[in-house]
Amino acid sequence: MKQISKEMKVSEVFETFPQTQMIFKKFGFGALMNPILRKTFGKVTTIERACFLHKVKLEEFLFSLNNALTETVETLESKSADPSSPRLSPEELMQVNNILNTNIRSLIERWPQLKSVFVKFFGDGCFSCPGFGMEDLAFACSMHNSDPILFAQECLKKIQESKIHSSSELLYIQASQTINQIIALHPCVLSVFKKFGIDSCCGGNHRIDEAAKKHGINYEELVRELLLEIRRGEIRC
Repeated sequence: MKQISKEMKVSEVFETFPQTQMIFKKFGFGALMNPILRKTFGKVTTIERACFLHKVKLEEFLFSLNNALTETVETLESKSADPSSPRLSPEELMQVNNILNTNIRSLIERWPQLKSVFVKFFGDGCFSCPGFGMEDLAFACSMHNSDPILFAQECLKKIQESKIHSSSELLYIQASQTINQIIALHPCVLSVFKKFGIDSCCGGNHRIDEAAKKHGINYEELVRELLLEIRRGEIRC
């Protein structure tokens, strides 16, 4: 049987041996559940380097990985199930993914109130790091060994609080906002983007005005539809 070595790339192990996924999660690599992170951080980082960055004991981690090769995914899931893990609805999962895949600088520029969340999870010195802000949130959580789901939920909570205290902002859409940012703030508008044929998966990082131009859509008409849907959502709530 093939053994996992410290020189192997994280993504190679994670995807070749799916039964090791729960081991990664157990040792604090839960962010790798995000496929984007596996294609970036995981593709270039070895098991040895990942352990060094996350302060994980290499020998213990390798032993657990190789031991998992003899078990099934289902067996490991039942052993590693965490009753305290948050259960997300499809809508909540979409919002969390949108936040995690957004550039940190864009998040903070759009919602300055999120700075307190970054300090809570990453510490006071996070903003003084030279490269901080260039990566997406999922990658930053992996580097700081923080739970990405809990981080994203804290961000969404702050955003919801700001919506309550600023009704004028709630109904105001800026041309510089990206599609994913708008969806994260107003999940109900996903149906509007679908109606206009705008894909929030592949085109989610585009500014809304750029997306309208790319799809040959009248920008003012798109914004009107979005605002109407937001108002309908308020009435339903």
